[in-house]
Amino acid sequence: MIIRKIINTIFLVIIFCCVFWSVFTEFGFKNFAECSASIAPPNIRVGLMREIPSISFSVQSDYVITEGYHGELIVAVTAGQKYTVTKTDEGLALFEGDRLLGIFSNNIAVKKVITEVAILNADLALSKRTSGAGLAIIDGSYRITEKNLSSYSVISAEGMSELKASDELHLVNIIGNQNKRYRGEFEFRSDENGITVINTLPIEEYLYGVVPCEMPAEWPKEALKAQAIASRTYALYSLGKYSLYGFDVLATQLDQVYKGYDYEHERTTNAVRATEGQVLVFDGQPILAAFFSSSGGFTGNSEDIWKEYVPYLRAKKDIYDYNEKHYNWSVTMTPEELALQLTSRGYPYSYVTDIEEIERDATGSRIKVMRITGLCPEGQFKQEEIYNADRVRFALGLKSSLFSMEKTYDENGRLVLVTFNGSGWGHGVGMSQHGAKGMAEKGYSYYDILNFYYTDDVEIVYNYGGW
Repeated sequence: MIIRKIINTIFLVIIFCCVFWSVFTEFGFKNFAECSASIAPPNIRVGLMREIPSISFSVQSDYVITEGYHGELIVAVTAGQKYTVTKTDEGLALFEGDRLLGIFSNNIAVKKVITEVAILNADLALSKRTSGAGLAIIDGSYRITEKNLSSYSVISAEGMSELKASDELHLVNIIGNQNKRYRGEFEFRSDENGITVINTLPIEEYLYGVVPCEMPAEWPKEALKAQAIASRTYALYSLGKYSLYGFDVLATQLDQVYKGYDYEHERTTNAVRATEGQVLVFDGQPILAAFFSSSGGFTGNSEDIWKEYVPYLRAKKDIYDYNEKHYNWSVTMTPEELALQLTSRGYPYSYVTDIEEIERDATGSRIKVMRITGLCPEGQFKQEEIYNADRVRFALGLKSSLFSMEKTYDENGRLVLVTFNGSGWGHGVGMSQHGAKGMAEKGYSYYDILNFYYTDDVEIVYNYGGW
């Protein structure tokens, strides 16, 4: 019996040494934690705020604060304790309550405490390596979830044990007028006029806080799945978009609305999980998976609504999108109101004497070029053309560029009123969310929805397409 225990102990030591040596020789010791990228969802960096003077936060679960994302430890965070980062002339000042912990010239990061482990299969052969045992593990073409981890073991400095999924949430609470909790980790970077706040987390967890903000959680499941895949694809497409500022996407409509943990919903989270890792690709790359609220009956070509030709963002008649909320809207403006509206969007006028439709898009539904005639703020004659369709919508402050105009003149032939009658809401490129809802209600699958709105050999791939 004693001999058998000794043999087993020697065997475990040999296994551990082999695992350690393979990691060291293939990746280098410093890259041990980084080699988890092949088995975990890609991380995304979300720019939550920019140019703010200070930010306060607390945490739930185990976190540490470091100087720089890979720098030295500043303090082990106490759960529930308030911490504040303030921009000063000398750098970023960090406070624990009212106590100054230091002023740092580098960025300040709030990082989860995790344990590095190697994952062994049933034959005790190295399967994968990860920096956190709470993540799903990919083994070949199969994804091991929390329900079937029992056949795996892990080996670490403490020895071999079963791989167990953790239900503990790591959350950072941003303290303000309305406290908001976020999954993942945070970085506070000094920018020219204050602090940039960045939330770093796996794309799947990011989507938990995106999908319910972009599509109502009570909508049909297939529509929610289509939204999840479109949002995941958009996120992958956008990686590195704002690298100059240290993040990938903004948390607003300029990219995708993201409000963190407190806005998550069970139905949208289930849609994200049901489509985990599924991405839309064209020529092997994630597509620009644009989406918007309501088409008004037609989607548009990318070059008509924006500028660049994109082969999979093509105009088509949309028979599935019809809703009372965004159809048959009407907006009336006086020439003075029209001048104020244009000025607020970067087209300065003191008075508008005429507004003309010059060109429509390929479908004939959206106004692509609009001519404005009037007086500049200095009182001189001014005439300019606004294009493309989305710029027309933006300049006029309308729900969409799918509209017609009714102009009213006085007895002297002067313009006195302009009424815009239109349908739809949003830019009109890619997937109509109300159209996705309509298709789902008619029994179409998420695959059918995505195939309808994104054309020209776009396909769905799995496991993030290998990125």
